[in-house]
Amino acid sequence: MRRGWACLLLLASVGLGQPLLRLREHGIGGYAGPHNGVTWFAGGPAVIGGGPGMFLVNPRLGIGWNYVASEGDAGGLSFVYAGPAVEYWFGAMHAASWSIGGLAAYGDLLQQESRDRAASRTGFVGLEATVKGRVRCWRFLGLNLGASYRLAVPVSGNARFGVRDLSGPGAFFGLSYGAYPGYSGPPDGRSLRVAGCWSQKWTWVCGQPLRLDGGGTRLVVARHLLLGVGGYFNPTGVSRSGYSISYGEAGLWVEYVPWPAALVSPSVALMAGLGAPGFTDSQDSTQVFPGPMLDPLLALNFNLCEFLRVAAGVGYRLHAGRIGTPGFSPRDFSGATIELDTKVGEF
Repeated sequence: MRRGWACLLLLASVGLGQPLLRLREHGIGGYAGPHNGVTWFAGGPAVIGGGPGMFLVNPRLGIGWNYVASEGDAGGLSFVYAGPAVEYWFGAMHAASWSIGGLAAYGDLLQQESRDRAASRTGFVGLEATVKGRVRCWRFLGLNLGASYRLAVPVSGNARFGVRDLSGPGAFFGLSYGAYPGYSGPPDGRSLRVAGCWSQKWTWVCGQPLRLDGGGTRLVVARHLLLGVGGYFNPTGVSRSGYSISYGEAGLWVEYVPWPAALVSPSVALMAGLGAPGFTDSQDSTQVFPGPMLDPLLALNFNLCEFLRVAAGVGYRLHAGRIGTPGFSPRDFSGATIELDTKVGEF
Protein backbone atom coordinates (compact mmCIF):
# COMPACT_ATOMS: atom_id res chain seq x y z
CA MET A 1 0.00 0.00 0.00
CA ARG A 2 2.79 2.42 0.92
CA ARG A 3 4.60 1.55 -2.31
CA GLY A 4 1.43 2.42 -4.25
CA TRP A 5 1.21 5.85 -2.61
CA ALA A 6 4.88 6.47 -3.42
CA CYS A 7 4.24 5.65 -7.09
CA LEU A 8 1.24 7.99 -7.17
CA LEU A 9 3.30 10.82 -5.67
CA LEU A 10 6.09 10.25 -8.20
CA LEU A 11 3.62 10.26 -11.10
CA ALA A 12 2.03 13.43 -9.79
CA SER A 13 5.43 15.08 -9.58
CA VAL A 14 6.23 14.14 -13.17
CA GLY A 15 2.80 15.16 -14.36
CA LEU A 16 3.03 18.58 -12.77
CA GLY A 17 6.46 19.08 -14.32
CA GLN A 18 8.20 19.59 -10.96
CA PRO A 19 11.58 18.39 -9.67
CA LEU A 20 11.57 15.25 -7.56
CA LEU A 21 12.69 17.09 -4.42
CA ARG A 22 11.12 20.38 -3.37
CA LEU A 23 12.91 22.60 -0.85
CA ARG A 24 11.26 24.17 2.16
CA GLU A 25 12.49 27.33 3.87
CA HIS A 26 14.90 26.27 6.65
CA GLY A 27 14.87 22.76 5.15
CA ILE A 28 17.54 20.84 3.26
CA GLY A 29 19.85 22.19 0.59
CA GLY A 30 23.12 21.58 -1.19
CA TYR A 31 25.97 23.20 -3.05
CA ALA A 32 29.08 22.53 -5.16
CA GLY A 33 31.68 24.62 -6.93
CA PRO A 34 35.31 24.97 -8.05
CA HIS A 35 38.12 25.54 -5.55
CA ASN A 36 41.69 26.49 -6.51
CA GLY A 37 44.73 27.08 -4.36
CA VAL A 38 48.13 25.83 -3.32
CA THR A 39 49.36 23.02 -1.05
CA TRP A 40 52.72 21.73 0.16
CA PHE A 41 53.50 18.38 -1.45
CA ALA A 42 56.75 16.34 -1.60
CA GLY A 43 58.93 19.19 -0.38
CA GLY A 44 57.51 22.01 -2.49
CA PRO A 45 54.39 24.04 -3.36
CA ALA A 46 51.88 22.70 -5.87
CA VAL A 47 48.91 24.44 -7.50
CA ILE A 48 45.68 22.53 -6.91
CA GLY A 49 42.11 22.51 -8.20
CA GLY A 50 38.96 20.60 -7.39
CA GLY A 51 35.96 21.27 -5.21
CA PRO A 52 33.33 19.84 -2.89
CA GLY A 53 29.82 18.57 -3.48
CA MET A 54 27.84 18.85 -0.25
CA PHE A 55 24.32 17.90 0.85
CA LEU A 56 23.07 20.20 3.63
CA VAL A 57 20.88 18.10 5.88
CA ASN A 58 20.15 21.33 7.80
CA PRO A 59 21.57 24.88 7.65
CA ARG A 60 24.64 23.88 9.73
CA LEU A 61 25.57 20.29 8.84
CA GLY A 62 26.88 19.26 5.43
CA ILE A 63 27.73 15.73 4.27
CA GLY A 64 29.20 14.94 0.86
CA TRP A 65 32.54 14.52 -0.94
CA ASN A 66 35.60 16.53 -1.90
CA TYR A 67 38.10 16.23 -4.75
CA VAL A 68 41.62 17.73 -4.98
CA ALA A 69 44.07 17.41 -7.88
CA SER A 70 47.34 19.02 -8.96
CA GLU A 71 47.13 21.42 -11.89
CA GLY A 72 50.16 21.38 -14.15
CA ASP A 73 53.55 19.82 -13.53
CA ALA A 74 54.62 20.10 -9.87
CA GLY A 75 58.29 19.22 -10.37
CA GLY A 76 57.48 16.07 -12.36
CA LEU A 77 54.70 15.07 -9.95
CA SER A 78 50.94 14.93 -10.33
CA PHE A 79 48.48 13.77 -7.72
CA VAL A 80 44.80 13.43 -6.96
CA TYR A 81 42.84 12.48 -3.85
CA ALA A 82 39.14 12.33 -3.06
CA GLY A 83 36.70 10.92 -0.54
CA PRO A 84 33.77 11.56 1.80
CA ALA A 85 33.64 14.89 3.62
CA VAL A 86 31.70 16.48 6.49
CA GLU A 87 31.44 20.10 7.67
CA TYR A 88 29.75 22.15 10.38
CA TRP A 89 28.85 25.81 9.85
CA PHE A 90 28.82 28.55 12.48
CA GLY A 91 26.58 31.53 11.74
CA ALA A 92 24.93 29.58 8.92
CA MET A 93 21.84 31.80 8.96
CA HIS A 94 23.90 34.91 8.13
CA ALA A 95 25.45 36.20 4.93
CA ALA A 96 28.93 35.70 6.42
CA SER A 97 29.75 32.37 8.12
CA TRP A 98 32.60 29.97 8.79
CA SER A 99 32.99 26.21 9.12
CA ILE A 100 35.23 23.40 10.30
CA GLY A 101 35.35 20.20 8.29
CA GLY A 102 37.17 17.00 7.53
CA LEU A 103 37.94 14.80 4.51
CA ALA A 104 38.86 11.10 4.55
CA ALA A 105 40.55 10.42 1.22
CA TYR A 106 42.35 7.92 -0.94
CA GLY A 107 44.93 9.37 -3.31
CA ASP A 108 47.36 8.58 -6.10
CA LEU A 109 50.73 10.24 -6.73
CA LEU A 110 52.33 9.94 -10.17
CA GLN A 111 56.02 10.69 -10.74
CA GLN A 112 57.05 11.27 -14.37
CA GLU A 113 60.74 12.13 -14.75
CA SER A 114 60.66 12.28 -18.55
CA ARG A 115 58.38 11.40 -21.44
CA ASP A 116 60.41 8.29 -22.34
CA ARG A 117 60.61 6.86 -18.82
CA ALA A 118 57.81 4.91 -17.19
CA ALA A 119 55.98 6.74 -14.43
CA SER A 120 56.01 5.45 -10.86
CA ARG A 121 52.92 5.56 -8.65
CA THR A 122 52.33 5.86 -4.93
CA GLY A 123 48.93 5.19 -3.39
CA PHE A 124 48.12 6.90 -0.10
CA VAL A 125 45.31 7.41 2.40
CA GLY A 126 44.83 10.53 4.44
CA LEU A 127 42.76 12.83 6.61
CA GLU A 128 42.46 16.54 5.82
CA ALA A 129 41.10 19.13 8.27
CA THR A 130 39.66 22.35 6.83
CA VAL A 131 38.67 25.76 8.17
CA LYS A 132 36.63 27.80 5.70
CA GLY A 133 34.95 31.21 5.64
CA ARG A 134 32.10 32.09 3.31
CA VAL A 135 30.40 35.28 2.19
CA ARG A 136 27.11 34.77 0.38
CA CYS A 137 26.66 37.34 -2.36
CA TRP A 138 23.14 36.10 -3.04
CA ARG A 139 21.09 33.19 -1.80
CA PHE A 140 22.57 30.97 -4.45
CA LEU A 141 26.23 32.11 -4.70
CA GLY A 142 29.02 32.05 -2.13
CA LEU A 143 32.68 33.15 -2.08
CA ASN A 144 34.94 30.87 -0.01
CA LEU A 145 38.39 31.32 1.50
CA GLY A 146 39.99 28.55 3.54
CA ALA A 147 43.02 26.74 4.91
CA SER A 148 43.70 23.04 5.42
CA TYR A 149 46.20 20.51 6.69
CA ARG A 150 46.57 17.04 5.14
CA LEU A 151 48.01 14.05 7.04
CA ALA A 152 48.71 11.23 4.58
CA VAL A 153 50.32 7.79 4.76
CA PRO A 154 51.61 5.75 1.75
CA VAL A 155 49.97 2.36 1.32
CA SER A 156 51.33 1.09 -2.00
CA GLY A 157 53.81 1.72 -4.80
CA ASN A 158 57.01 3.77 -4.68
CA ALA A 159 58.65 3.70 -1.24
CA ARG A 160 60.49 6.98 -1.91
CA PHE A 161 57.61 9.06 -0.55
CA GLY A 162 56.80 8.96 3.16
CA VAL A 163 54.42 10.67 5.54
CA ARG A 164 56.40 13.93 5.53
CA ASP A 165 56.34 14.06 1.71
CA LEU A 166 52.61 13.38 1.38
CA SER A 167 51.43 15.59 4.27
CA GLY A 168 51.28 19.37 4.31
CA PRO A 169 49.26 22.59 4.70
CA GLY A 170 47.17 24.25 2.03
CA ALA A 171 45.13 27.35 1.24
CA PHE A 172 42.34 27.83 -1.29
CA PHE A 173 39.78 30.18 -2.77
CA GLY A 174 36.53 29.03 -4.36
CA LEU A 175 32.99 29.63 -5.52
CA SER A 176 29.94 27.67 -4.44
CA TYR A 177 26.57 27.48 -6.15
CA GLY A 178 23.47 26.01 -4.61
CA ALA A 179 20.53 26.37 -2.27
CA TYR A 180 21.32 27.38 1.29
CA PRO A 181 18.46 26.54 3.67
CA GLY A 182 17.44 29.12 6.23
CA TYR A 183 18.90 32.10 4.34
CA SER A 184 16.45 34.90 3.59
CA GLY A 185 17.40 35.99 0.11
CA PRO A 186 15.62 37.65 -2.83
CA PRO A 187 12.16 36.36 -3.79
CA ASP A 188 11.89 33.24 -5.91
CA GLY A 189 10.45 35.29 -8.77
CA ARG A 190 13.78 36.98 -9.57
CA SER A 191 14.93 36.66 -13.16
CA LEU A 192 18.71 36.32 -12.65
CA ARG A 193 20.35 33.26 -11.05
CA VAL A 194 23.79 31.64 -11.04
CA ALA A 195 24.80 28.01 -11.55
CA GLY A 196 28.01 26.03 -11.88
CA CYS A 197 28.67 23.03 -14.10
CA TRP A 198 31.14 20.14 -13.82
CA SER A 199 31.51 18.10 -17.01
CA GLN A 200 33.11 14.99 -18.40
CA LYS A 201 33.45 14.88 -22.18
CA TRP A 202 34.46 11.95 -24.36
CA THR A 203 35.66 12.86 -27.83
CA TRP A 204 38.04 11.87 -30.63
CA VAL A 205 41.43 13.46 -31.29
CA CYS A 206 43.60 12.24 -34.18
CA GLY A 207 41.22 9.30 -34.59
CA GLN A 208 41.66 8.16 -30.97
CA PRO A 209 39.24 8.43 -28.03
CA LEU A 210 40.07 11.04 -25.39
CA ARG A 211 38.40 12.10 -22.14
CA LEU A 212 38.29 15.81 -21.30
CA ASP A 213 37.62 17.18 -17.83
CA GLY A 214 36.11 20.63 -17.32
CA GLY A 215 33.09 22.77 -16.58
CA GLY A 216 32.13 26.40 -16.18
CA THR A 217 29.97 29.11 -14.64
CA ARG A 218 26.56 30.15 -15.96
CA LEU A 219 24.19 33.07 -15.48
CA VAL A 220 20.61 31.80 -15.63
CA VAL A 221 18.53 34.49 -17.35
CA ALA A 222 14.75 34.20 -16.98
CA ARG A 223 15.26 30.47 -16.27
CA HIS A 224 15.32 29.47 -19.97
CA LEU A 225 18.66 30.94 -21.07
CA LEU A 226 22.10 30.09 -19.62
CA LEU A 227 25.04 32.34 -20.50
CA GLY A 228 28.61 31.92 -19.27
CA VAL A 229 32.09 30.56 -19.86
CA GLY A 230 33.53 27.06 -19.87
CA GLY A 231 36.61 25.02 -20.63
CA TYR A 232 37.96 21.46 -20.97
CA PHE A 233 41.43 19.96 -20.91
CA ASN A 234 43.31 16.67 -20.87
CA PRO A 235 47.09 16.97 -20.31
CA THR A 236 47.88 13.29 -21.01
CA GLY A 237 46.47 13.14 -24.52
CA VAL A 238 47.11 10.52 -27.18
CA SER A 239 50.20 9.31 -29.09
CA ARG A 240 50.76 9.57 -32.84
CA SER A 241 53.74 9.98 -35.19
CA GLY A 242 56.19 10.24 -32.28
CA TYR A 243 54.26 12.99 -30.48
CA SER A 244 52.27 13.05 -27.25
CA ILE A 245 49.23 15.13 -28.23
CA SER A 246 47.05 16.96 -25.73
CA TYR A 247 43.94 19.03 -26.34
CA GLY A 248 42.13 21.80 -24.52
CA GLU A 249 39.28 24.14 -25.35
CA ALA A 250 37.65 27.18 -23.74
CA GLY A 251 35.09 29.78 -24.72
CA LEU A 252 31.73 31.43 -24.24
CA TRP A 253 28.75 29.20 -23.50
CA VAL A 254 25.07 29.66 -24.38
CA GLU A 255 22.27 27.18 -23.67
CA TYR A 256 18.50 27.26 -24.12
CA VAL A 257 16.22 25.08 -21.95
CA PRO A 258 12.55 25.21 -23.11
CA TRP A 259 11.00 23.70 -19.94
CA PRO A 260 13.34 24.55 -17.04
CA ALA A 261 10.88 23.54 -14.27
CA ALA A 262 10.01 20.13 -15.74
CA LEU A 263 11.45 16.92 -14.41
CA VAL A 264 12.96 16.21 -17.86
CA SER A 265 13.74 18.81 -20.52
CA PRO A 266 15.88 18.91 -23.66
CA SER A 267 18.33 21.74 -24.27
CA VAL A 268 20.43 23.12 -27.11
CA ALA A 269 23.87 24.55 -26.28
CA LEU A 270 26.92 25.99 -28.01
CA MET A 271 30.44 26.73 -26.78
CA ALA A 272 32.40 29.05 -29.09
CA GLY A 273 36.03 29.93 -28.48
CA LEU A 274 39.51 28.49 -28.95
CA GLY A 275 40.78 24.94 -29.21
CA ALA A 276 44.43 24.31 -28.36
CA PRO A 277 46.21 21.17 -29.67
CA GLY A 278 49.57 20.62 -27.99
CA PHE A 279 52.43 18.53 -29.40
CA THR A 280 55.22 17.19 -27.16
CA ASP A 281 58.17 15.54 -28.90
CA SER A 282 60.78 13.03 -27.63
CA GLN A 283 62.87 15.91 -26.20
CA ASP A 284 59.94 17.04 -24.03
CA SER A 285 59.58 20.20 -26.14
CA THR A 286 55.94 21.33 -26.52
CA GLN A 287 54.28 23.44 -29.19
CA VAL A 288 50.66 24.64 -28.98
CA PHE A 289 48.59 25.82 -31.97
CA PRO A 290 45.36 27.53 -30.83
CA GLY A 291 42.57 27.97 -33.36
CA PRO A 292 38.84 28.82 -33.59
CA MET A 293 36.47 26.17 -32.26
CA LEU A 294 32.70 25.58 -32.22
CA ASP A 295 31.23 22.86 -30.01
CA PRO A 296 27.41 22.49 -30.30
CA LEU A 297 25.53 20.11 -28.00
CA LEU A 298 22.05 18.56 -27.84
CA ALA A 299 21.31 17.36 -24.30
CA LEU A 300 18.62 15.86 -22.09
CA ASN A 301 18.35 17.44 -18.61
CA PHE A 302 17.01 15.86 -15.42
CA ASN A 303 16.00 18.15 -12.53
CA LEU A 304 16.70 16.00 -9.49
CA CYS A 305 15.86 18.87 -7.11
CA GLU A 306 15.74 22.66 -7.13
CA PHE A 307 19.51 23.03 -6.92
CA LEU A 308 20.75 19.94 -8.82
CA ARG A 309 20.42 19.15 -12.52
CA VAL A 310 22.24 16.38 -14.42
CA ALA A 311 22.41 16.17 -18.20
CA ALA A 312 23.65 13.85 -20.93
CA GLY A 313 24.25 15.04 -24.47
CA VAL A 314 25.86 14.48 -27.86
CA GLY A 315 27.53 16.96 -30.16
CA TYR A 316 30.25 17.55 -32.73
CA ARG A 317 33.30 19.79 -32.26
CA LEU A 318 34.51 21.82 -35.26
CA HIS A 319 38.16 22.91 -35.01
CA ALA A 320 39.76 25.34 -37.47
CA GLY A 321 43.06 27.19 -37.77
CA ARG A 322 46.63 26.39 -38.70
CA ILE A 323 48.36 23.28 -37.34
CA GLY A 324 52.11 23.90 -37.55
CA THR A 325 53.17 20.26 -37.07
CA PRO A 326 53.65 18.39 -40.40
CA GLY A 327 51.22 15.57 -41.04
CA PHE A 328 48.35 17.06 -39.02
CA SER A 329 45.32 19.13 -40.01
CA PRO A 330 42.31 20.75 -38.23
CA ARG A 331 40.24 17.69 -39.14
CA ASP A 332 42.34 15.63 -36.72
CA PHE A 333 40.94 17.77 -33.89
CA SER A 334 37.30 17.81 -34.99
CA GLY A 335 35.03 15.00 -33.91
CA ALA A 336 31.91 13.73 -32.20
CA THR A 337 31.45 14.34 -28.47
CA ILE A 338 29.53 12.67 -25.66
CA GLU A 339 29.05 14.78 -22.54
CA LEU A 340 27.84 14.23 -18.98
CA ASP A 341 27.11 17.33 -16.86
CA THR A 342 26.35 17.97 -13.21
CA LYS A 343 24.87 21.44 -12.72
CA VAL A 344 24.44 22.98 -9.28
CA GLY A 345 22.73 26.29 -8.49
CA GLU A 346 19.23 27.75 -8.81
CA PHE A 347 17.48 27.13 -12.10
